Amino acid sequence: MVEPKTSCEFIPRKTKQYWKDFWKDVMKDHLLQEINGHSLKKIMEMIVNYNKNNLSESLNSNNHHGV
Repeated sequence: MVEPKTSCEFIPRKTKQYWKDFWKDVMKDHLLQEINGHSLKKIMEMIVNYNKNNLSESLNSNNHHGV
């Protein structure tokens, strides 16, 4: 049985590019408006959801390849 990996190992190498694109979108959407409690909260939610999606995708692709 394979030992559980740390969450860092699940993140694909292209994550840096994902984050670049992600922040471009965030800046476009949010810095054009006045930054207030709501938009900051929205940004945080986007980050959390984005991380969850990337992690679960990585887990799934690892499983399919028998890693």
